[in-house]
Amino acid sequence: MVCTRLNITSVDVGYGLMILGCAGSLKANLQHMKALSTTEAGYMTFTEAWKKKIWLKGLLTESRYELCFVAGIATGALVKGGSRFEVPVQFKLAAYRY
Repeated sequence: MVCTRLNITSVDVGYGLMILGCAGSLKANLQHMKALSTTEAGYMTFTEAWKKKIWLKGLLTESRYELCFVAGIATGALVKGGSRFEVPVQFKLAAYRY
């Protein structure tokens, strides 16, 4: 049996770090690891963003700046015919103040 369906999913992930209401760092790219679900992709994105947040918080602590952390995930999928377009199926946004 040969499968001819082209419904392979890929995940676009992104996060942003805001300092004093301004974007200090933004990253959005096609995920380089395979994820079995959007939940797993969300955890992977959150982990990467959290590592950068810890580094930035340490850097900014001496300057007494407030760091607002924002993480988001949007998913896209390959469709029939192999053409790819962005479809924000799910968008989660979490903000944390420290």
